[in-house]
Amino acid sequence: MLGCAALQPALELFPIPMLSVKREFELAGTRFTVQSNFEANNGSNRMKRHCWMLRLDWHPASSTTIQGFSAQDSVAVKYSKGFALSEDCKAVASAVAELPSDILQPRICRFCDNLPVKLKFDSLKISQIFGTKAKRVPPLPPSSYLRAAKLIGSKDVVTIVPGHWIDPGVEVGALGEREFNLEVANMLEKQLRGNGWEVLRPDRDAPLLSWEEYLNWVSKQTLKGIPVVEIHGQGSSADYRGLVLGVIGDDRAPLTKELALKFGYFQMDWRELGVPRRGGVIIESFNADEVLQMAPWHRKWAVRRLSNRIVSSIERASRQNRVARGIYADLELESDLLHIDED
Repeated sequence: MLGCAALQPALELFPIPMLSVKREFELAGTRFTVQSNFEANNGSNRMKRHCWMLRLDWHPASSTTIQGFSAQDSVAVKYSKGFALSEDCKAVASAVAELPSDILQPRICRFCDNLPVKLKFDSLKISQIFGTKAKRVPPLPPSSYLRAAKLIGSKDVVTIVPGHWIDPGVEVGALGEREFNLEVANMLEKQLRGNGWEVLRPDRDAPLLSWEEYLNWVSKQTLKGIPVVEIHGQGSSADYRGLVLGVIGDDRAPLTKELALKFGYFQMDWRELGVPRRGGVIIESFNADEVLQMAPWHRKWAVRRLSNRIVSSIERASRQNRVARGIYADLELESDLLHIDED
């Protein structure tokens, strides 16, 4: 229970010092955030500023947020709803209801017919995309990407992408998945660089890529024989036909075959997804529910173990072309054991 619900402290810099403690969790298919802010009193305005706040965010739908939080001498509930005005223009409207913080005291309850509720329109935020939006280039026939996939290792370049970090929108994955995807990708980059690979990371080096631009870029890389590997995980609520782990990609490609020996095949048609259709491969590599329960040392071990399995698959798939170039890599897995001083 503690591993799932324990609060995680976060330190952020504000004009006024503040400590924020936040925890996200999922209940009955909806996402919640509990956050408490402890704010230092401003000496020049000591009486007007409260020094703490407790906030609860509820996301019953992808475009809706209900937020409850404490304000000075009151408790407020904020309702926000997002909607599209056009293809390139989106808006978020918010309204707030405020109640006195002592609303449950007996002297107030005597006047339940006249509850002092304040309703007010809070804000309307509109975002507009200016300029020409990149067009998604249709993928080439699968045979073109398959021919290129067999060139893996003809150059020491590979692309590693943590899932839900490029233009995620509301698609942030299962609870805890996005953060763990990044940890695995960082470990993969470290190990692959140690084996002589150049590792491309569009999530870090081109963070403003739109999804259309990313898919176009994936197609160009894979056609040059540069593999594109996306790291993902799934929670139990997102199981597909009862499965959590598996590889999504053309099962004739060398790298997909090697990864499937470690993770199996995810039972869905790879041609339904944009990245595999353009020669990339997606690995549903972990159960996000299990990650949330892990102690810190266990989490580090799981990251190392996943990275070892993926690196081994990349080395085996590229062995023929690398050996032809005089490059010999150790195909045996590194130890999954963690060093005490390992980051």
